[in-house]
Amino acid sequence: MKVITQKDKHGRFEINGNVYEFTTDLLYTKVTVIRDMNYPFDVYQDKYGNYVLCKCEPYPCFDSSDRVFEDRFYRSYLICSSKDELIEKYNYIMKYNPGCCADDYTPSLLAPLIFVDDGKSTICIMTESDKNK
Repeated sequence: MKVITQKDKHGRFEINGNVYEFTTDLLYTKVTVIRDMNYPFDVYQDKYGNYVLCKCEPYPCFDSSDRVFEDRFYRSYLICSSKDELIEKYNYIMKYNPGCCADDYTPSLLAPLIFVDDGKSTICIMTESDKNK
């Protein structure tokens, strides 16, 4: 069962028993796990040593004026307990191209996932309550 919650963008949140002050806690150290990884992905280790697959996409723009002034992004952080889990999630995304926005249509395989819309004051967190059962 997926659990999707909204949290204040500037407040604490907890994933797998680890407490994060801000989403920047997810991006503690940039690492290389998969060579030739496709944009818009980066891989980090959080302050607890978990791997984080980070997908960053720019807001849609409809003309050149939009592009000049638009600085917002959609950011998805997929927390992985191992390199194997990270590679599994990356391969799944590359094969099926699912949305990574922590909604009812996002596959449970991608949990836990944090979705940040720079234009909103909240973040969306998707966890799976029975993942280890």
